Amino acid sequence: MKSPLDLSKIVLDQLDPKTDYFQDIQKKKQIYIHHSVSHPNPTDVIESWRNKGPRIGACICIAGKPYTKGTSFSDGQIYSVFPSKYWAMHLNTHVDSNSISNKYKDRFHTRYLEKHSIAIMLCNAGALSWENGKFYTAYRTTIAEDQVIEYVDKFRGKRFFHKYTAEQIESLRKLLVYFCNLYQVPLTYQADMWDVSDRALRGTPGIFSHVSVRSDLSDCHPQPDLIEMLSGLKGEGMTATTLPESFKLEADEEEGLEDEEDKEENVEEEPKDE
Repeated sequence: MKSPLDLSKIVLDQLDPKTDYFQDIQKKKQIYIHHSVSHPNPTDVIESWRNKGPRIGACICIAGKPYTKGTSFSDGQIYSVFPSKYWAMHLNTHVDSNSISNKYKDRFHTRYLEKHSIAIMLCNAGALSWENGKFYTAYRTTIAEDQVIEYVDKFRGKRFFHKYTAEQIESLRKLLVYFCNLYQVPLTYQADMWDVSDRALRGTPGIFSHVSVRSDLSDCHPQPDLIEMLSGLKGEGMTATTLPESFKLEADEEEGLEDEEDKEENVEEEPKDE
């Protein structure tokens, strides 16, 4: 049996509940996997959400492989940003650059998908450029060749991407099984998740990626190791161990779940998209 998700090892780096995420409980139907286009340090990613504006982010962040030794984080380490029962903006499907059906391209539908989904962020540099014998990130740092995957036919117009590490994929597996069991989200692999998916945009329950609802982005890319993990999820069962008092992943049944279809909610202090 594969090892369970040990919640005692999750690092708490929580956003401010007053300004950084919405504290209304919604029924979770989908899980979206993102990558950050950043350095591997999750604290940097989380800090950027604090500075970017109110209520933008993912509830979970998974560290990448450190560039140097002696860092404060380890490859695949899980950081909790806010409880999964709440939500923040993470899809923005209605932006002008996104080529999707007009019936899905409005702010209300974007917020509906975000309210009813969980976002998991992989710390990863994303698409890379090849220059003078080196692979460069968007930040002009270099990535070792053994951490690069090549898509000969390109993915979303890019040929080279930063690999997701084995440790990140394993942490993601544990989280997906846990959340899917908790919220009754289907574990079945969605083969259409690597391009714009009408099922994802409709809000069909399941695991998807940011590219499932955005034509203008490339997170996540279809790394074979990631696909193998996702394909093997169906039928798995897992419970978390050692729940610390200060951390709570479970939905709170006493507060109740509100469904957008039954109750239209007025979101306050929503920022304009950049």
